[in-house]
Amino acid sequence: LASWTGTTWNTVGDGLNADIAEPPRRTSVRALASDDTRGLLYVGGTFDDTAGGSGNGLCDDTNIAVGPLRCVTVWDTGINEFIPFKWGSEDDSNGLTGEVHAIVVDDSVGYVGGQFNTWPEGGFPKAWNLKNVGKWTWGAPSAALSTPSGTSGTNVSISGSRLIGVTEVKFGTTPAAFTRSSITSMAATVPNLAPGTYTVTVNAVGGIATAGTYTVS
Repeated sequence: LASWTGTTWNTVGDGLNADIAEPPRRTSVRALASDDTRGLLYVGGTFDDTAGGSGNGLCDDTNIAVGPLRCVTVWDTGINEFIPFKWGSEDDSNGLTGEVHAIVVDDSVGYVGGQFNTWPEGGFPKAWNLKNVGKWTWGAPSAALSTPSGTSGTNVSISGSRLIGVTEVKFGTTPAAFTRSSITSMAATVPNLAPGTYTVTVNAVGGIATAGTYTVS
């Protein structure tokens, strides 16, 4: 997996990899779809981890021991990380049990096609009910402010979950500058506001999360 700037090729993170101990399967990327608004690149193929990662299973239904990516992932340019598609609560419940050959994205919904029937959870397959095509919907994000009050220009921390593809942080109706360090942590700068209390919201791929209220003194 590589990006082209118009003059040079660049790597995308550490790239992707898979356990190649079972020929003839090899690591491959077979499908790409981009969400330019949110800075997300969806990737499908035959892989189970990033290059150099500890994944120990190819994406096929004969080996359920898996890495964190498992044939489908999304690259979030806001934090420069590959994000797993986590289907359940177990550590190995990510991705799909077979190759992904096609991806179409419609905002918070992704459609994938390929050679799979199910997804793993808890080390065992779920019911065989995907039949080579699946629909992924991002879960709603959550967010919480680290401090409830301060002055304009203050940097405040925001913690939460599924802070993926964030496009906007607002204090009331006023956008704020922000940076992200992970899908659970980010920071925003309180914009120039009149004294008062403002509701802070974060717009991520799964929806808009209310982080709480912030009082500007």
